[in-house]
Amino acid sequence: MFSAATAHAMPRFFAHAGALLATLRREPIFAYTIPSKIQSYMACGRPVIAALEGEGGRIIRQARAGWVCRGGSAGARRCGPRASRLARPELDAMGNRGEAWFREHFERENC
Repeated sequence: MFSAATAHAMPRFFAHAGALLATLRREPIFAYTIPSKIQSYMACGRPVIAALEGEGGRIIRQARAGWVCRGGSAGARRCGPRASRLARPELDAMGNRGEAWFREHFERENC
């Protein structure tokens, strides 16, 4: 069962990842949303590997916070290997850009 305590603990787990994965099916409705996991990943300062369409992908690209591929699991398989070829400093820089974007655009005080 997923609880508020579990959600609160997730950033500690995210901090150990080289990059974090977000996937969505290729459905028109998903093009208009920003999955909350994208915001959580960016807030934690980790690069995002995203297989999704639309607004979520646009934000990751604009922030230069990760990789975006076509939605669905096939997209994730094509996108994932890119992260494995980067050195930790490059991954950290990507994560830092995502965190800065989050703070500027998604922090409650700035919305």
